[in-house]
Amino acid sequence: MRREQINWTEFKALVVPKFLEIQYHVIVLGSETLYEIWAGEKNTEYSTRIVIDVAPSGDQLDFETNYKATANDIAVFNVASASGTYPIPVYFDQDITNLDFDIRSLDASGDSVSIYSSSGTPEIPIYAEDPIPVSITGGAPLESTYDTILAVPRLVETTIVDYTVPIGRELAFTAGRATGDTDAEFYLQIDGANKDSFRTSWCERTANFDFSQGSLTVSGGSVVRIRVYHEENTSKHGSVDFWGSIAGTLS
Repeated sequence: MRREQINWTEFKALVVPKFLEIQYHVIVLGSETLYEIWAGEKNTEYSTRIVIDVAPSGDQLDFETNYKATANDIAVFNVASASGTYPIPVYFDQDITNLDFDIRSLDASGDSVSIYSSSGTPEIPIYAEDPIPVSITGGAPLESTYDTILAVPRLVETTIVDYTVPIGRELAFTAGRATGDTDAEFYLQIDGANKDSFRTSWCERTANFDFSQGSLTVSGGSVVRIRVYHEENTSKHGSVDFWGSIAGTLS
């Protein structure tokens, strides 16, 4: 899909007359917090950004007053079927920004798919190409954390990033990623016990701990962490930095 990054005035001129559905989420870039806003048609996605400020600009006021309330009420999924790939617009009766949804083919010959939340909401079959109303009654909040560790010493196993599951909650760990200035051995641990390991090399510079097809359940109070061990000669090549992330859903 072709993406066009334009300003808010241009965005409205292209999107509003065509009654395209507007989507948005909030992002942080450096010291700025922004609305990232987009809408799509055919093979083109129109995108714009508006800085969120305590003293709002005209663009921020315009979006918040006239468009924000009706945005984010549609998600469009591209569905592969026996007759090809086509988009199915699916409407939701609540904000889905913090919900994690999958869409998978049930019967390609019948162009049928289903939507379900990662928290176990019953599957919702969809058999039509036209927009239809869908009611979502569940969904677990997505949790993620990111960290950077500087000047990691040689031959010393060191924590890059960790996450403590809140007491009384349960984390379905789905993914962890880590990389750095040099190849190394990475370990995924829960309460200090190794659950997976990955050694990076010239052909794969990022350690991927992917449990999206079968999440790793972590109980409240437990700590998920990614640790690293490297053999780089820091006295010769300088300091070595690593960074990583942990993601999952809470229930």
